[in-house]
Amino acid sequence: YDRQARPLVVVECKRPEVELTQDVLDQAVRYNMVLDVKYMIITNGTRTYICRKGEMGYRFIDYVPVYEQMLG
Repeated sequence: YDRQARPLVVVECKRPEVELTQDVLDQAVRYNMVLDVKYMIITNGTRTYICRKGEMGYRFIDYVPVYEQMLG
């Protein structure tokens, strides 16, 4: 949550044996249609993907932003 208690990130956690497919990403995107957060993190404990929502849609990033970066 941000400093105004609004959702800031969606984290979708799957079991390690669950492959992270387009369907898993689509599920997180559907959640975000309601929450409208800037970041989504999808993980199965073995593999992790981080996305940032921008004007042109979602973009994968290769780092986990710190809280202050998420606020910006």
